[in-house]
Amino acid sequence: MQLEVRHLHIISTISELGSISAAATEIGIDQPNLSRQLKRIEGELGQRIFERSDSGVVATSFGQTVIRKIREIIHLLNSIDQPKPERHPTNLVVATNGPSIEPIINKMSGSQQIERVSTHAASENEAISMVKRGFADLFFCIHWPHVDFDLGDLHRKTILTEEMRVMVAKSSRASTEEEIDLPSLSDIGWIVRPELPTTAEECRRFGFDPIIACTTTDHGRYLDLVGCGAAVCFSSAVPHLNESVTTVRYRNASEISWEIIYHPLRGVEGFTEELSKTICSIYESRLKKVSD
Repeated sequence: MQLEVRHLHIISTISELGSISAAATEIGIDQPNLSRQLKRIEGELGQRIFERSDSGVVATSFGQTVIRKIREIIHLLNSIDQPKPERHPTNLVVATNGPSIEPIINKMSGSQQIERVSTHAASENEAISMVKRGFADLFFCIHWPHVDFDLGDLHRKTILTEEMRVMVAKSSRASTEEEIDLPSLSDIGWIVRPELPTTAEECRRFGFDPIIACTTTDHGRYLDLVGCGAAVCFSSAVPHLNESVTTVRYRNASEISWEIIYHPLRGVEGFTEELSKTICSIYESRLKKVSD
């Protein structure tokens, strides 16, 4: 295994927090995954970096030397003004913020000089933190309206934009209409994502407060509730659907954008151009399939 910048951040974060569990939460991955990565790093270096204590973990004598050097390297990287040479990662780590995106990313594995694509579902803030700290190469996301990102030094590339839609049951009257007025759905429950203001703000833009049927990030539950006609939710034009749900347009809809967020010093800026073309091609194919 070749050590990468994200591995340095793993060691630094564990050292700062003194706990593998707390570090996993900070990074945005589960504890077993982080423990496995730490074990591989220690195997690569040939010695233990941390040992367990009553309060968590503490650095070994060897670990203290490693941590000191890592902090020097991280400080040096943060002080560099010029970007590194562009690279084509063979193993791409991508943070995503929705189930519509993951299937698109997964289709890229084995293409575009990428041997393996690892995706990590995360909230917008968690994913941005992962990119900032080097735990993800980039954040591929749907940027919903009424949501602001604190990007700091990160760069944003917009791949495409589309009008937001509403996911409804195929058995509903709304599904038979080419375009609806959003207030016509004011008397039905809405599914919302935690900490995402899009549903409330978009409905209020049309003069009503949504009835909250469910607050969840579980896409399977979305499909179940919408499919049986118990609720609706905002959606992109190409969500992961099943035979009981569909999407409909509504008049004067806000736009959503598909974006890549990345760090300019990670050397992936040129790669995002190829990634954008691939995503657009897959998007158009899925849009045609949904329309048919």
